[in-house]
Amino acid sequence: MTQLLLLRQEVSKKLDGISVRQLRNRVRDVSVKENILDRTVALLYIASKEAKLDVKLPRYKVPASKISALEEILRARTQGSVVVTSGAGTKKANKEQPVKYRRLLNFKGKYPLPVFYDPLEDEINNAYSSSALPNAVLLLSRKLIENLVYDLLENRFSGLQTDLY
Repeated sequence: MTQLLLLRQEVSKKLDGISVRQLRNRVRDVSVKENILDRTVALLYIASKEAKLDVKLPRYKVPASKISALEEILRARTQGSVVVTSGAGTKKANKEQPVKYRRLLNFKGKYPLPVFYDPLEDEINNAYSSSALPNAVLLLSRKLIENLVYDLLENRFSGLQTDLY
């Protein structure tokens, strides 16, 4: 966070004029809460989400690697945001809590038939993120492995002897 002085100043102004020390504490808290390892990316996350600043502007001089890391985090947050609500009638029980997106498989684009396997991988990862769907992960993973083994045998035997596999 030693860089990006202009961005830090603008974020401080946008967030009700908080001091640099308060901003540093907020960056630390957000990095822990959102599980962001890089504090600079956590600052960019605060700037884009809370302060509503466009961090891609050239005047902030944000490195491209940091912007791509931020975009990956934002993509993961929006892709896996499953809302869990409780059936109880209290006010605290009705708060929406997003479930963190967890990835089980990361082979997208490397399958022999991406039209079939890529959506299946997305479905497995979404089911893995939700604690309410543990059996779905097992069944979908089995489907993936069965189809990959079938494709391997079909490739090995050149489509002959389909009754063998």
